[in-house]
Amino acid sequence: MTSGRRSLVILDNLKDSGLIDRLRPSDGITLVTSRTSNLVKGVPGIDVGVMQPAEAAALARQNCPKLSEDDARALAEAVGYLPLAVEIAAQRLNDSGESVVALAKRLADPNRTARVLQGDTEQENVLLRVLEWSLEGLSDEQKQRWQALALPPGDFGLWAVQALWLEEDPVDDLAALTRRNLVTKLPGDEPRWRLHDVLRRFGLAALAADGEREQALWRQLGPAAVARLNEISSRFKQGGEAVVPSLLELDQELPLLRMVQSWAKERALIDDIAKKVISKLRTISPISLRLSVEELVSWRESALSVAEQKGNITAISTAAGNLGLAYRRRGDLKLAEDMHQRSLALAKTLGSKIRIAKQTGNLGEVYREYNDLDRALEAYSTAFLLAEECNSRRSVMVQSGNIAEIYRLRGNLERAEEFQLRGISLAEQIGDLAEQSRQYGGLAQIHFLRGDLDQAAEIHGKSLSIAEQLGDRAEQSRQTFNLGNVLKDKGDWAGAAEHFRRSLALAEELGMPLAEGARQALAEAEAHLSGGNA
Repeated sequence: MTSGRRSLVILDNLKDSGLIDRLRPSDGITLVTSRTSNLVKGVPGIDVGVMQPAEAAALARQNCPKLSEDDARALAEAVGYLPLAVEIAAQRLNDSGESVVALAKRLADPNRTARVLQGDTEQENVLLRVLEWSLEGLSDEQKQRWQALALPPGDFGLWAVQALWLEEDPVDDLAALTRRNLVTKLPGDEPRWRLHDVLRRFGLAALAADGEREQALWRQLGPAAVARLNEISSRFKQGGEAVVPSLLELDQELPLLRMVQSWAKERALIDDIAKKVISKLRTISPISLRLSVEELVSWRESALSVAEQKGNITAISTAAGNLGLAYRRRGDLKLAEDMHQRSLALAKTLGSKIRIAKQTGNLGEVYREYNDLDRALEAYSTAFLLAEECNSRRSVMVQSGNIAEIYRLRGNLERAEEFQLRGISLAEQIGDLAEQSRQYGGLAQIHFLRGDLDQAAEIHGKSLSIAEQLGDRAEQSRQTFNLGNVLKDKGDWAGAAEHFRRSLALAEELGMPLAEGARQALAEAEAHLSGGNA
């Protein structure tokens, strides 16, 4: 057919590279498309990804003209900007009159995704046929392995693959799946992969059809997630330059850790592995830097419940103390006090001085929130002496900052500075950036009360910078609020309003009691500005 004629031959969805030599024209160009990467040796290929949001929205409106621009973008996002899926979903909307929100909700359910995106006839069922073509050539074991990779909610590292496949060296099968574009390898020094959202839902639907297998996979993944978090925590505790990279690692793993926690909480009453996962996840720092208040309370309530089931006094003491901290962060002081009292009583039963010191100090923080400064100072001082006796630099550091705050609130700035500087020195020795941020914030407040506003602004800025480095949004909210107060006293009402606004947004997002104070401060600043007194 092509002999003696200049031709363009398109080999679409090619599976066998051997066909190229048989079908390519002697004079012309051959264009090959395939679901397998690098099928044609020595020929540079072009990876065709998903559509850009604007392109996908335009395709959605083409297939459903009544869609607004915002709805078209929302629909495209719901199907991960996959052209076939955008087309099918938009046509479905055009025919049904359903809202984008309702359709997106059905699409998000893995057991309904295939039904929503299927055509009315076998010939129109394009998306499912595409998936079947991609799976062709895989062994049954490889197909099951691909389905297992649907459990992680986003991208995942090699440790997760090893846990799900129970294989130390899964690279070859991963490469096979990557070549067929069933998983995507992400750029970066440490290899990570992900499934496209729509493909992931198909994988989840297959797993849901075999509940026993799905639970077995979670029981493999749960302990591996705890081990992974422990690795990150160990690097975080080294302090100094190790802190920020370890937090970036945590951010990568957090969606999967949340899924593991959710599974373990649901299964804790009937599954011993789930119980162990619940018990361990809640104790590992720096997870509390990344959870909202409600998440933190939920995780720690689950941990206390599991500890109580086991009847382990040490575990109950730890879990109750941690839950007390979460309640205090949420502003539930009575619940916090009850939990710390319970933890303290158990610590005394165990005869653990360091636990007694820690819970006594925690009670001091509750008393301070009650504005009972005498009881707070008494508790902090007791905890400080016990920490020194146990030679615990970390506890001495924390209690130094706490005592400094009481002296500052009482107006004894000389004693406040003495304890604050000791806390800062220990935080720097240990390399604890989170504590440095807190302690610098206290020192800045001392300078603020002395009227040294420039110094206060500089040190608050240093504290805020560390909090931003760590991604500690709670501390960011506090230090942004404090900086707003400094700017207000300097007469910079516009700057103060901006800082109060940022502090309020973070405090509301995290459910912090500080939100009310930030709201009032912002209202005052905006009233001042609207009155023309800026």
